[in-house]
Amino acid sequence: MRELIVLVLVAWAHGLTEHFDEKITLAPLSTNELRVDFRFNSERNFNIETESRDFLTFPRIIQELLTRYSIRKLTVTMAHGRWKLDEWGVPPQPSAPAGAQVLAEFDAENEEKADERMKFLVEALNGVLCTSISHINVITSPELVVLANHGEKSKKLFKRYGVLSGETTCTENLTRLRKLLACKENGLSTLLHPSKLYNSLYHSSHLVIEQKCLKSQCEARMEVGVSVVMRNPSQKSQRHWSLADVFDRKLGSQCIIARSSQIDVIGRQGEITSTDIKNLTAISGEEPFEVYIPVTEISKKESVVKAWSSQGGFEQKHGVLTVHVTNDNTDSEIHVSQIIPYYVHLRYSRIKWECDMDGVPTIVKYLRNSEGGEAPTLLQYRLNLAAGQTCELVIPFDKQLLRLEQYPPDANHGMHIPSASVFVRKSHSPHAYSIHSSAILVLLPVPDFSMPFNVICFVATAFALVFGPIQLYSTMWLAPVVKKSQWGRKIHRIILLAIIAFCLYAHMMDINLNEIRRGIENQLEKLNELK
Repeated sequence: MRELIVLVLVAWAHGLTEHFDEKITLAPLSTNELRVDFRFNSERNFNIETESRDFLTFPRIIQELLTRYSIRKLTVTMAHGRWKLDEWGVPPQPSAPAGAQVLAEFDAENEEKADERMKFLVEALNGVLCTSISHINVITSPELVVLANHGEKSKKLFKRYGVLSGETTCTENLTRLRKLLACKENGLSTLLHPSKLYNSLYHSSHLVIEQKCLKSQCEARMEVGVSVVMRNPSQKSQRHWSLADVFDRKLGSQCIIARSSQIDVIGRQGEITSTDIKNLTAISGEEPFEVYIPVTEISKKESVVKAWSSQGGFEQKHGVLTVHVTNDNTDSEIHVSQIIPYYVHLRYSRIKWECDMDGVPTIVKYLRNSEGGEAPTLLQYRLNLAAGQTCELVIPFDKQLLRLEQYPPDANHGMHIPSASVFVRKSHSPHAYSIHSSAILVLLPVPDFSMPFNVICFVATAFALVFGPIQLYSTMWLAPVVKKSQWGRKIHRIILLAIIAFCLYAHMMDINLNEIRRGIENQLEKLNELK
């Protein structure tokens, strides 16, 4: 406690203020499903000219990322599972597709510097979050809104966006996120139990950081979020759930440096029951704090825009990707963003929209074509849908035959086309959110990586290694070894020149070699007769 007081006094002397807030939101989705949202927010206000290198609640490594790469806003999400829009309503924001997602806004001198800065940023995120997103396909600045928390558009910033659908989440990702919190072993972070959270119907995590500066005064923010949809913690017919039933542990300690520690329970009609455990003094290791959640009939969820993707085609070479978007009971402005990887070749002339009811509305199209061998293509559309209208984006494509080194180790299982991102803005309402469709697994024409193919390669390699030296020595050119004597060299050269001259003379005179051979034989016979 004494060290904490000293740090606070030093920070106050340098004009530095930091805050840390934590909150859990529990929302029963049905009688056997529960949604849990963790939110941990850190703020840091400082002056650039008199900035202190002391950090109270804001992680130093995040501040270094913001400063080194000139980040204005960064969103990283990781998710596993599919969010059921029909049953669970609007997904937690920022919306997270299956796999990993990165959206960054930062300052740079030009496009080349922005690409280079993004490359190093992704490598840094690998170390901070313990991920493997270094081979994520990052594309240039999207023109339309992709995520709801990146809705503001600025011409001075460079934006980079990428999705890696095959990225898996593990307990180490959650461990790295906990290390960014001000309270790692106390407070609400003690309820982040990996084995319990990952054994669920759906789980996602995100990291959002941003920094805004006005002259010399800057404000940095960080949000760490974890969202989980789990089944009823107890299979028995009981009237209440508790924190111990949900997380397999009780809340036994407070985060003393947190500005607020809050537990919200959303009731049947959307009412929120808040409990500020920061103001409770009964939490100790001997008397753990407990919250009970009543099991009641859940009211019907608010209608939302629905989006899903499907794949068509009956050949191994051709295919069709269809993105379905169904509006709810109010008019909406829709932004659809679809990333197409490099291993799929688009048929641009056949891409079309099909809608029911009033037909196809006015559509604004943006295209970011792939530049380079492994760069993806970004398709973006903006349209206004009437209430209850359904539209389909039909994207025909050809499956390319790649080079051998471009196939992943599990190429036989297929390669992913990332899910489409759909940003929704309601008419005459400031409420906006984003959703994602499902990722599509495409089976590409791949070489035979089966066991017989490997055996053939092994036998052919072994045969080449054994037969190679034999073939080399059997076809080696034999030449006489001439001594280093000058007379020997001269005689050897004279003989070679005589043979070459004789061959040229015979060629020019059209002398038959058989006649020469017969002449030589006759001369030899005469010599034998003389003997």
